[in-house]
Formats: sequence, C-alpha cells, structure tokens
Amino acid sequence: MEIKDLAGMSEPLTKLIDAIVKGCKWIAEPYQIKRIADANAYASSVQSKEDFKQGLRNSLLEYTQRSMLSVRENRQIENLANIINYAGQELRAIDKINDTPVSSEWSSRFFDYAQNVYEEEAQTIWAKILAQETATPGKFFKRTLDILHNIEPFEAKWFAELCQFVLDDTFVHKDIIHSKFFEYNKLQSMIDCGLLNAQECIISFDNTVDSINFKSYYLKKGISQLQPSNISMSGFTLTDAGCQLYKITQISSNLEFVKKIQEQIKNNYGLNFEIMEYKTQEHQ
Repeated sequence: MEIKDLAGMSEPLTKLIDAIVKGCKWIAEPYQIKRIADANAYASSVQSKEDFKQGLRNSLLEYTQRSMLSVRENRQIENLANIINYAGQELRAIDKINDTPVSSEWSSRFFDYAQNVYEEEAQTIWAKILAQETATPGKFFKRTLDILHNIEPFEAKWFAELCQFVLDDTFVHKDIIHSKFFEYNKLQSMIDCGLLNAQECIISFDNTVDSINFKSYYLKKGISQLQPSNISMSGFTLTDAGCQLYKITQISSNLEFVKKIQEQIKNNYGLNFEIMEYKTQEHQ
C-alpha cells in the first residue's frame, strides 16, 4: 500500500500521514499506514481526545509490541501520539493545503527531535509546526527545528516574552532594553540562540504607510498636516528562525509598549496614530 491508495481520506490527512511515514520509518509497513490513517480519521468522530490519543498510541505500538519496550521508548511513543494528535487538530483548521509533499529529510529530522519532546506546552508548538509544514512545505527551515530542539525551556519563555514587543513581524525596538520591558541578558541569550540578529539596524516606514503592526495591536495613522519622508527606529531584527517561531507563538502584545511607540512617533514626527486591537489573529 502507498499513501495515495488511502481511499476516502482527506487531502490534509493524507499529507500528514505521508509526513509521518517519511519521518518514522519503523511504521512504514502497509498495515501500519492504514492503522494510523484509521486512527487519524477517527479523530473527527470521537468526543474524547484521550480516546483518540489512546487509539493512535496503540497503532504506533503495534509494530513494536512483539518485543519489550523500555520506559523511554514507551514515553517516546506517547510523545509522538500527543504531537500527531495536536497536529491533526491544527491541520483541520487550516484552509489552504497545497500539493507539495513534505521533504523526507525535513520529516526525518522533525520526528527524530519530536519523540523526545516531553512537556505538553512544547508538544503543542511542535504540532503547530508539523501541521503548518504539512499544509505548506518550506514554511519552517530545518535549522529552525535545530534551534527549537537546542534551546533551554527558560529561553523559550524569554522568546515568548520578546514576542510581546515585535513590530512589523520582524523588528525589535532597542528601547525595550533601556527600560523595564526586557533585560539585556535575555536579549543576549536570544542572539546566542539564533533567534535574534546581533547587528543593530534601522527600520523605516515611508509616508505611504497607514499602519504599524504588532502581534495583537496595530497603530493606525490619523489625519495630520505633517508628512515626513519616513519614520525611523533603531533596533534588532529576528532571524529567519525567529520570524517563523514568532508567527506561531501565542502571546499578546505589551500594550504599555505599544503606547510608548505611539507617543514616540507623535513626539518625534508630529504624527497621530490610534491604537487598534485585532479581533482575531488571522493576520499572522
């Protein structure tokens, strides 16, 4: 049996199973593919997530049940069941699924790392990555997986804190380290992790820009007689990996900091921007 022979399965589910098989060679036998397909299809009809997860876990274990598994191997199976479960849920909420298959090399690296992700909060992050990469291959680089695999839990929390201050999806204003918002040692750790570029830079918005975007708010330009050629800010940019992880990080912008930028623009350029809140996170 090949993946394309899973009749009746939705395209997102078929692509997810394809990624699983490419990354977990030990479940690539035909009957195993069908078992995992059935478990994932069952997810849409069961009321209990625990029931689904147990069914998926059993399908993953079927291939290896002939021999005794260590405690670690059992836990790795549990980790994968959780992540695949979450990824299936995430994938059903994604509207656009393209036809490009997930890279075998990417899948192999993903599942090699994912089997050792034990904390539930971290598992949901890995599941989001799997779902989005399945929908649109190339969205997450292999080096992004490497960085996420190697960062410490406290560094991941610091990155989530940093995401409160990101504007235009990539820029971190240097004022965050000259105030109470974000300590310098945390900023240095983000650079060391490969999430933030070390070189300070300037970001400019020309006078045609009507809004400046944060994660959960945006500054909307009002009517003004003054029209400077551009608005400039000094700071740092997220790396490619930082940008990719920023987009799946669930955290709200720091409203106090947004107000600070609003005031700074008014004082420096005489421009009035109104703070608006996004009703959804669809812009990410």
